[in-house]
Amino acid sequence: MHITIRLAWHNNGWNGHICDEPEKNTYCIGRHSYPGDYIKGARDLDWEMQPDVKGKPCGSLTSGIPACGFSINAFGGEKTKAKINPLHGLTKKLNLPSLIFLNPQYVFGITKACIQKM
Repeated sequence: MHITIRLAWHNNGWNGHICDEPEKNTYCIGRHSYPGDYIKGARDLDWEMQPDVKGKPCGSLTSGIPACGFSINAFGGEKTKAKINPLHGLTKKLNLPSLIFLNPQYVFGITKACIQKM
């Protein structure tokens, strides 16, 4: 059995923290990553580079949610939030709210353990 999980590139090993040097991480916003196109359009690099945000655990942030929220916590130890605009282009035009999800800790660690038992 082979399972492939495609994640947005993250320079901290998907530990639930904002990248240490978000300005240098260009692989998360391109076709190399999933959902790279969404992250490119929704990313707020100025926010990510603030001293009280970069490198910090997402679970403790109160000023925002990173665009890579769905994959940032694959091996993280605490819960984080993820936000997505379900109708991407229409969200702003129709003034629709974004959806916010709570990601459990160790999302892919749990999955990996279950697969290893198969």
